[in-house]
Amino acid sequence: MDEKQTPTHKRFGGPLDALIEEIGMTGYTLDRMERLARLCLPSASHADPEEDLVSFGFEQFRAIALEHPDIADDLQGAVFSLMLAVVWHTNEEACVAIQRERAMLGPLAKLKAEKERAMERAREIAADLWSGEFRDLRVGDMADRVYRQLSSEGFDESLPGGSERLKEWIKPVAPEHARRGGRPKKTLRP
Repeated sequence: MDEKQTPTHKRFGGPLDALIEEIGMTGYTLDRMERLARLCLPSASHADPEEDLVSFGFEQFRAIALEHPDIADDLQGAVFSLMLAVVWHTNEEACVAIQRERAMLGPLAKLKAEKERAMERAREIAADLWSGEFRDLRVGDMADRVYRQLSSEGFDESLPGGSERLKEWIKPVAPEHARRGGRPKKTLRP
């Protein structure tokens, strides 16, 4: 499983990569570092301004920079160094979480891919049978045939418990007459 598919990377990795690229292209400012802090310290950011520690801290940094313009650059550099430490720590935690998620979700992704291959093969078999000698079969009867064929092809682990569920897999390729509800009409046999 690719790390970009993990919940942690989606929540943290992608946005962090974009923000770091932005900082690299345009430089670091207190506003960008505040965005970085919000990303790395989500539990310290609140909708309620009274409880938002990140906003409060950066408001203080801005106030000090305005009051003391002679140290504004040094202050910004110090805040940047502090934010690098926070990013480093958060990134280390994210890497551990991503590895754990990959170990947990990897087998599920493999099962999902195998099931998707079985579904695709089921549709191929059904379409072939409907275009040939079994063009009059209804979806339920076709599902039984397809289920047996998939089983004989080695798809046992990817199949649902019975052919009933397989009907949903093959409906997208079913001809209109096969989708009709009810029993098929009786045909007189000579």
